[in-house]
Amino acid sequence: MGKSKESSTSKSHKKSSKSHKSDAPKQFDDISKVSSINRKQTELARVLQIKCDMIVQGNLSYLEYIELRDEIRRLNAMKEIYSRKIISLENL
Repeated sequence: MGKSKESSTSKSHKKSSKSHKSDAPKQFDDISKVSSINRKQTELARVLQIKCDMIVQGNLSYLEYIELRDEIRRLNAMKEIYSRKIISLENL
């Protein structure tokens, strides 16, 4: 019976150690999220610049132009979403 008391106290100790998490991992997660979003924004800006240059050159059929225009709209929407995410993460 001595072993059952020891095992129950060790289990309760494990539970209490999990409930006392520090804020350091959360801050690290926020910083890593912001840096990953910044990388995505940089890549998105690069792709948008290439797509816009393709439109400016004007060597596209009408169908290619329509598809490219839709893709630029989608990329601009993603850019806005990333901007909002960074603002919300920085406000935390």
